[in-house]
Amino acid sequence: MSKASIYFSLKHPGDKHDCAEIKQRLDSIPGVLSVSISRDHDRVSVDYDTTGTGPDRLRSKLGDYGYAIASEHWQEHTM
Repeated sequence: MSKASIYFSLKHPGDKHDCAEIKQRLDSIPGVLSVSISRDHDRVSVDYDTTGTGPDRLRSKLGDYGYAIASEHWQEHTM
């Protein structure tokens, strides 16, 4: 398994309920290992298995849910 993390800054991610929904939906994607959301910084962090999913799919899913991404960066982890 190869692990990576991606960090999205969202434009207006919404309230506490919206953030819980984002987390639940991203957690359901095969290959996603964990999702953390910081409402204070409008940031979503996703750790994932690169053999199961990738940045394009995660970015697409956020767009499908109606969230606009202001910026992003990712990091691969060497094990």
